[in-house]
Amino acid sequence: MRVCFCECQERVDPELMIRMLLVGYCYGIRSERRLSEEVNFNLAYRWFCRLGLESDVPDHSSFSKNRHGRFRDAEADCYTCPAGKTLQRYRRDFKKQRTGINKDNNIRYTASQHDCEACEYKPRCCPKVPRRKITQSIYESSREVARAVSQTPAYKKTRRQRKKVEMLFAHMKRILRLDRLRLRGMSGAHDEFLLTATVQNLRRMAKLLSQPPLGCRIGAPA
Repeated sequence: MRVCFCECQERVDPELMIRMLLVGYCYGIRSERRLSEEVNFNLAYRWFCRLGLESDVPDHSSFSKNRHGRFRDAEADCYTCPAGKTLQRYRRDFKKQRTGINKDNNIRYTASQHDCEACEYKPRCCPKVPRRKITQSIYESSREVARAVSQTPAYKKTRRQRKKVEMLFAHMKRILRLDRLRLRGMSGAHDEFLLTATVQNLRRMAKLLSQPPLGCRIGAPA
């Protein structure tokens, strides 16, 4: 069972989540994972979110849990809302068995309109539609595996290594203006990237060679 229920053990103050989201939108932090990391280490962000130095920052998964406000029962193939009502693929039996998979490779779970109309949570849950619907990708199980892998030490190590390479590509695009290729074909692309990488190495070499040796550097006066 994959839990995504805002009333579960990991309950987060709504005001804190809103303040964190405001920080993310103000400073262009679109990733909720990165937002949690930034708030954790930035004292100004902590102050705005009213978090003490020893206070724990909510995990990035808390945003998703509080956003959906319901949990999924994989065995029963349904969702259960905070009011205890189920969201199912089908609301009636079909003579011909259906997969329930739409053209966009998603499965839609819907609640009963009768249940939603009498529900006290409707003004917050689905105020503009007759009943609540949840869309789930058929690849959700693979995404769950990817989320689990992203929490391993090996993944975090490779992520740090990947940043070094991605920074070089960003430098190519923004500083060296390699936002598009001038030469056609694989050989042309190879030549352009090779020349650009050579320029990057020459720039780094010039920066390193311009610095005096460690033993010859003048230190600050005592």
